[in-house]
Amino acid sequence: MIRQLVLSLLSGLLLTACYYDNEEDLFQYVDQGSADCAVMTAEFTADIVPILTAYCNRCHRDGRTDGNVNLEGYDRVSPYANDGSLLGAAKHEAGYFAMPPSGGTIPACDLQKLTVWIEAGALNN
Repeated sequence: MIRQLVLSLLSGLLLTACYYDNEEDLFQYVDQGSADCAVMTAEFTADIVPILTAYCNRCHRDGRTDGNVNLEGYDRVSPYANDGSLLGAAKHEAGYFAMPPSGGTIPACDLQKLTVWIEAGALNN
C-alpha cells in the first residue's frame, strides 16, 4: 500500500515537474502580425474584398447569410462599415459579436486596412 502511494506521488511529480508556460514557447507558431505594417490608403476592391473573402464570406455570402448579414459586394458591406459594426466585430470590441466567431482574430495589418478604408469614407474604389 505504501509502495503504491509512493509510486503515485513520484509519478505525479514527474508528470508536473516539466510543465511550464512561457509566451515564446506557447505562441511560437502563431502569426502575431507584422509590427511594421504601415497602411496609408486602402481601396475596397484591392484591399477590403480580399479580407472579407478570407475571413467573412464563408458565412456571410449569397446562399448563406449567417446572422442575416451578407458581405458580398460594396452595397451590402457599406452599411456595416458606416455604422461601425464591421470594424467593431472585426476588432472584437465590446457591444459587437466577435468575428470571426471561431475565436481567431483578423491580422493587425488587415484590421488597419479596414480602419483606414472606413476612416477615408468607406469608398467604392
